Amino acid sequence: MPHFDAVHFDIRQAAAADAAAIAAVHVQSWRESYQGIVPESHLAGLDTAERTQRWLGQLEALESPSAVFTALPAGGAGAACGFISCGAARERFEGYAGEVYALYLLKSAQGGGLGRRLFDTARQSLAACGINGLYLWVLRDNPAAGFYRHIGGRVLGRKMIDIGGKQLEETAYGWEW
Repeated sequence: MPHFDAVHFDIRQAAAADAAAIAAVHVQSWRESYQGIVPESHLAGLDTAERTQRWLGQLEALESPSAVFTALPAGGAGAACGFISCGAARERFEGYAGEVYALYLLKSAQGGGLGRRLFDTARQSLAACGINGLYLWVLRDNPAAGFYRHIGGRVLGRKMIDIGGKQLEETAYGWEW
């Protein structure tokens, strides 16, 4: 599988026309990342067309401070390989008024700094709206949990969620600036 460095990607604000590409990354990255964590039946049931409709609705309804950014191969030749969605916090953690709702990369785009670039883009977008702290939830067993610790995330809390009939633990990581 090819490996790319972050410099070989362009990050831009997503538009409604990007809904299908974001949905494809969303579904494929879940299947790549959550194998053995989330029930196989749930992963097999992920529907790219249904996800596209959800993303289309979200992208058409975006209002500041919410934003979605997509990562594409430099020069725009090729399909999206990652995205990040962020906005106002949906839960209360003192000092953390922003939230990353989703950050997903295809496995082939991981390990070269692109996740960090997407995260920094979201942080800068929220900071431009006067938000000086953000958090995100990650499944405890998600391989990306180490990435969030590596980039300075501080554990804020834990909770249990149900995905496909299986109880899974999520950890909230937070950053202030």
